[in-house]
Formats: sequence, C-alpha cells, structure tokens
Amino acid sequence: MKAQAVTAQPQQVDSARSSGEFRIIWDDSRVRTLKASGAHVDASREAIDLFFGTSHIPPGNPDEVVFTVSERIILTPLNAKRLANLLCRTIENHESAGGAGSGVDPEQSGPAAASGCSPLPATSRGIAADKVRALFRMIDGLNIEYGFETSFKIYERTLLSNRFLLGFNKKQIHPRDFEKITAACKAMGMPASWIPAFHESLPLARFVHFGFEETPSGAVCKAYIEFDIPFAGKPESARPFLLYRGYKWDAADNTRRTLATYICFPFLSTDAILDRISGMLQGPEHTGALAIARALIAAVSEKMAGTDIVYVEVNEENNHRRSFDINVYKADLQLRDIYPQLAEMIRHYSISPEEFHAFYEPVKNKVLGHIAGGINREGKDFFTVYFGVEGRFSGSHGDTGFRCTHPG
Repeated sequence: MKAQAVTAQPQQVDSARSSGEFRIIWDDSRVRTLKASGAHVDASREAIDLFFGTSHIPPGNPDEVVFTVSERIILTPLNAKRLANLLCRTIENHESAGGAGSGVDPEQSGPAAASGCSPLPATSRGIAADKVRALFRMIDGLNIEYGFETSFKIYERTLLSNRFLLGFNKKQIHPRDFEKITAACKAMGMPASWIPAFHESLPLARFVHFGFEETPSGAVCKAYIEFDIPFAGKPESARPFLLYRGYKWDAADNTRRTLATYICFPFLSTDAILDRISGMLQGPEHTGALAIARALIAAVSEKMAGTDIVYVEVNEENNHRRSFDINVYKADLQLRDIYPQLAEMIRHYSISPEEFHAFYEPVKNKVLGHIAGGINREGKDFFTVYFGVEGRFSGSHGDTGFRCTHPG
C-alpha cells in the first residue's frame, strides 16, 4: 500500500481530522485493471457518472464504432471536481517532464490548455484568459528571459492554487519597449488612471512583475514595479525602503482595485522577524496562525540565518490587509520539508485533506521560494506559499495556464 491523494467519504475525513493525521492510504490490493480506449460523462444534479470501456469496429460495418462500457463510476459533483483538478495537474507535470500530449489550442499554451483543463472559474474564464494571453503576447514581443513562479493561498475553508507570478529584469529591454509594457497593461484592464504613473515608474524599475490569481468569485490581475536597493548591502547603512509598488484589479471589474506598498526591512534577525509578525497577528483569533508562522520560521532558520531572509511587509490602501513576505530560496528547501507546518495549516483552516493532497502530491518536490501571511483585506488571517521558480524564454511558456519572482 502507498500514500496517495484520493477522495474520501465525509466520515473518513472527519476521523482523519480528529486524529491529526492527514495521509490517506490507497489500498490497491483488489484493483481490477481496465485499459480504456474511450470514456463518456453524464451529469445530473446529484451525481457525475463516468463510463469507461473499449471501442471496436464491427465486422462488415466500417462506418460504425461500437463502444462497450465496462465500468460505471458514480461521483458526487465535489469529488468529480477534485478528480478533474488532480487529472489536470498530473497531465501538466507529465507534459512538463516531456511526456506525450495532445495538440495545443493555438490560442492557448501549456499542458493545462492541451489537456482541455481550463484553469479559470466558469464565470470569468473568457475575460481572465484574454488578459493572460495579452500578457504573454507582450512577453513574446519583448524576446526576453523571465522568471515564472507558482503559489497557493490558504485561509478559512479555502484553498486557492490557481496563481502565478512572472518577472523580468528591466535591463533586458530598451526604453522604446516601455510602450509595449504599457499597452499590455491596458489590454489586461489596468485602470486608466493608473497607466501614467505605472509608465513613469518603468525607468526607475529594477524588475517588472506581473501576476494572476483565481479567487472564489473570479480572478485578479497584478502588476508590480520593483525598485533598486538603496544601499550597498552593508547592514550598518540599511534602512527600511520601498521595494515594490503593486497595482491590483479585478479581471472583470477594474473599479474593484487597490494599490499596495511593499516595504523591505533588511538584515533582521529571526527574533526581530518574529516580533514583527507577532505584531500583525495579535489577538486570540489569530493565535493559531501565529503558531504556524513561528513553526515556519523555525523550519527555515535551521537552514539559513535570519539576516539572510528578505523580509517584506505589505499594506494596501482602503482595506485591512497587513501582511509579511519572507524570501527563503537560500534555505534550499522543498515543499515537502515544511509538510508538518502545511498539515497544521490545512487543519487550522478546515481545508479538505484530500483536496490539499490532490494539489500537493505532484508539486511536493518543488523548491520552496517564499512564504507570505498575515491579515487579508477582510481582516482574516491567511498564508500563501510560493514555489518552483524557473527561468524561461519568450515563446517557451510551459504552464502558462493560470497558474518570478517575488511580490504577492
């Protein structure tokens, strides 16, 4: 028997939660193997029916194909959705590793598109996908190398794993290309009143970043200017400074928007970092989140000194958000190295263990990048984990399917 991400009945999940154990064991001792050559799906209000079988052309009738159904599997709509997510991620990883895949829609790219798995909610799929395509058309036009990073966000009863950030060094582009970047911002729906300020910030940028994230109600577009570090890397001359300015707007309604500032506090010790995080997560309602944050910092500090952690605090205008972001790439950890803290996280936020593991299993060996947390726009605590940053070149997007390097 082996550990595997699967769906489970509610009473099984409740038992796992109460015991504090989140591994689900896959017992394949009585499995019956069927090499299906076809599949069909039927749906009702209560269930999703999956039909598997084999097809053949009957003798004497070459214009007809007979599909012989061998298996019918009935799933609840929720478990069917989890299965679909698991299949998408498995196919993405298979194709990213060089596995065979089907043809790709020329309007999309990446394994998620090839497998027919849309990474966007149905309510905003077309709008947000158009904005993703506009971003990558701009990247292709710049002919540059860029960083690409994925992440997941967790808060009460919510796991958002459909997120990406990309970024590139401004030195790679000529000032005449600034217009291409601004045009992409317009195509992505950036509020018109922000365009002049963003364009005027480009000459001051060290890096430029863009991101998308799925939310329960749709999708959010993001653009960031990363500024130069204003000191020579010596602790005695270091002061808090503006590292990023972030522009964030709803993909379907850009009147829902916010500006964010990211202040870097350089060369803090581990104790100083914990003191600042404790100041954010005050009160009995945040005790659990603070304990998780402390455990994460402890795991990271075993591999790197606190003064090597890039510690950033985030504020957004007109809302409650106050959060932190710690860059831990130098720790050379993988996601699986912080699994105990992740397990506590999904327990604390009442996340379905099988939903989490369906996401986690294919990516657990990815490099841990940075960890964010704190208070969100609604005043609730949350965590975001970034991982798997990789360098890419224009025209070679890999998994662009809504899914580098730093801001969140």
